[in-house]
Amino acid sequence: EKSEYSHPDVAILYTILSYYQHGLSDQMMDQIIKHKSIEVYYNAWLRRLLADTNIDVDIPAEWKYVNLADSEQCRKITNLLHKCILVVNFYLNFIVFPTY
Repeated sequence: EKSEYSHPDVAILYTILSYYQHGLSDQMMDQIIKHKSIEVYYNAWLRRLLADTNIDVDIPAEWKYVNLADSEQCRKITNLLHKCILVVNFYLNFIVFPTY
């Protein structure tokens, strides 16, 4: 008997929903932080997050001021952005399902 949940599209959908629900892991965020296109997106993510939440953050407002050698700063960025839908979408579009 075939299961309605065994279709590959359903498995992909559940994977995507899981990312939205639980956020990205530290390893996934490391991949994002090291991605060549992050500079283009980081500023927009931070602006959007601050506009939506009104929280005070202790991380650089622009990517050019991020120090990747500072593990504490990278941890703060990860903790702040790991559940941001825009960041999850970036991870899915550029790392999980890239177009060639």
